[in-house]
Amino acid sequence: MKKLTLFLAAVAMFGAVVVLGPLPASGVGGLQLITPYPAVSVDAGKSVTLNIEVRTPSRQRVALSIIEVPPSWTATLKGGGFVVNGVFGDSGGEFHIPPALQLDVRVPPEAAKGDYRVVLKGTSAAGTDVLPIDVKVADVGEGAVTLVPEFPSLRGTAESPFTVKLTLTNNTPEPANFELVATGPEGWVVTARPTGQQQAATTKVEGGANTTVDLSADAPDNAVAGKYQVKAQATSGAKTAETTIDVEVTGNVKLELTTPDQRLNTKAVAGKTSDFILEVKNDGTSAVADVKVTSTPPSGWKITFSTATIKKIEPKKSARVTAKITPSGDAVAGDYVLSFNAAAQGATDDVEIRATVAASRLWLFIGFLVIAGAVYVLMRVFRQYGRR
Repeated sequence: MKKLTLFLAAVAMFGAVVVLGPLPASGVGGLQLITPYPAVSVDAGKSVTLNIEVRTPSRQRVALSIIEVPPSWTATLKGGGFVVNGVFGDSGGEFHIPPALQLDVRVPPEAAKGDYRVVLKGTSAAGTDVLPIDVKVADVGEGAVTLVPEFPSLRGTAESPFTVKLTLTNNTPEPANFELVATGPEGWVVTARPTGQQQAATTKVEGGANTTVDLSADAPDNAVAGKYQVKAQATSGAKTAETTIDVEVTGNVKLELTTPDQRLNTKAVAGKTSDFILEVKNDGTSAVADVKVTSTPPSGWKITFSTATIKKIEPKKSARVTAKITPSGDAVAGDYVLSFNAAAQGATDDVEIRATVAASRLWLFIGFLVIAGAVYVLMRVFRQYGRR
């Protein structure tokens, strides 16, 4: 009796399946609604588009509806350029391509920061499935885009531009065109350009992507040593990112050795000491210390200085030193070349001075005596032998 009852129940179930069709299924083996990104973040006043895939065990019609959406939000299913409420699902096998769908979710501008949910429902002969999508509304503005330097501070002389790469990141879901602006101290030439685009002033960054920006700051040649700030800014609508780079100009030292009146010649007397004034200029942008002035005199000559070392010369200032020149006692009258050098902190400069040596007065006097003596002797000889 028990076996007969079980047999009749099995027959009744088989008949129900034949008449009514297969029982609805959900999830694996039945209807499936799938998206690769079930949780996203978006700014208030913006929209996000998600790809939706509908899979069924066999090709069959699926009715679709959005059963949950936050108040004032807009959610729309689109496919093939239409707003759709149903599709023919498929298994997604080698020769079975599921229909392409997009779910557009528009967040109102007044939406408060927080977590929300949109729920999509599908119904077919294979069963029913729901797809919850979590949407996080973030703050607009701060943090949405960032501009980060490769190095936050730079150091060098004013002779060459300061350069650094910046990374511009668009943390929003939508692409944006950013205007690039750079500013610096008065007299500086500061530019911000997309890497590899020297003439461009804007750059496009896709949502969730980043790009690099080249920042260049060229200080004027006369920039005084010190610390400065250079700023770069990227703006797209209400979104703004900016960064500040600290630039330290170490300054440079440039020496010029000359004379107060630009005269590069002097007179000297053999064996006598005469003074000659030299001037050392600092044409650099930082002070220079311990400036040494040296000379290379001709053989037998002696040159000393009133100051062995100039302690300090400020930028665009000068200092004087007196060279005491003593030609050799037997120096022949004529022109001689005296070489002078000023050096400090890796900077150096040379100057050549032409020294004209006149005959010594002693030798002139001796010469005069010799000539006078010769004349006297000639006169005596003439008187003595001229009468005969």
